[in-house]
This record gives sequence, C-alpha cells and structure tokens, in this order.
Amino acid sequence: MKNSDWWKPQNLKKTEKDFRNENELGKVDVHNDFGSYKVMFNTNDATKSIISTHNEITPSYRVKAIKGILGGFIPEKIYDLGCGLGFTTNEISKEYPCAEVIGMDISEDAIAFGKKNFPSCQFLCEAVDPEQRDQVFCADLIYAFEFYPFTRTSDLKDHKQYLAHLTDEL
Repeated sequence: MKNSDWWKPQNLKKTEKDFRNENELGKVDVHNDFGSYKVMFNTNDATKSIISTHNEITPSYRVKAIKGILGGFIPEKIYDLGCGLGFTTNEISKEYPCAEVIGMDISEDAIAFGKKNFPSCQFLCEAVDPEQRDQVFCADLIYAFEFYPFTRTSDLKDHKQYLAHLTDEL
C-alpha cells in the first residue's frame, strides 16, 4: 500500500480490524480515528479518547451555516458521510427534524457509539466506495465534513471519482 492510499476503503477496513483486535484499551493509539472511536465507545470519555483533536464534537455552527446558505431549502433525506461518532448527524437531525438523516461511516465502533447516543438518527456501517456500483445515494443533501477522500487527499482524480459517485442520484 502506498502511504498516500491509507484512506481508501479497503485499507481503512484493514486498519480498523487491527484496532478492534486490541483488547487492552490502554494500548490503543487514540491519535488514530479508529483508536479514538474504540476508546470513546468503551468509555464515553472525550478526554481519554482525545476525540476533539481530530473530530468535530460541537458541530452546530457548521450545520447552521450550511442551512443558512441553503436558505429555505427543506431536504427530505440527508446523508452525513464519514459521520464518525455521529455528533454532526445528530445536529443535522435537530436542524431538519422532518428529514430522514443517515450517518454513514466505515468504523464499527463509531457507528455503535452513534446508535447508542443518538437514537433519533439512522446509522450505517459502510464504506463509501465508488467501485461499489450498486451503492446509490438517493438523497436531497449530502454532508461530508470529515469524509476522508475530501479531507485527506488533494488528488483531483480521486475527488472527481467520489463526487460523481455521490451525486449520481442527488
């Protein structure tokens, strides 16, 4: 694996498996999202998990800003891709209480945390993968604040591939 490809779905799944196989929480590297998610799911301790150093845990300002930009647009179905623990998904559901809001992340621990702590939201443990042809995002709005292809690479080819995949049914 090229070091620059660590964020691709197949590589993330391998990395997450390593973190999930570590049974001693004190040995988990919380500087990695998967480690932080594991510790947060098991302890609900934001300080111990250092989650705020690499995920937004108070995203209301972001969600309100996007809602303001969109004006009176009222979406019926919204995806929050790369939702992590679900903090943004939860804020989206508060701003759009009549919408179906779905948080989606590759991390099993993150999705389990979201389901446990934000029961008014839906969560899917799945990778967004342009190679998966049957994966369709039929929605009115897609948030991707912390979605790796857009935050961890500047490769325009990758960005175009993901944007095409996400917007086919938007």
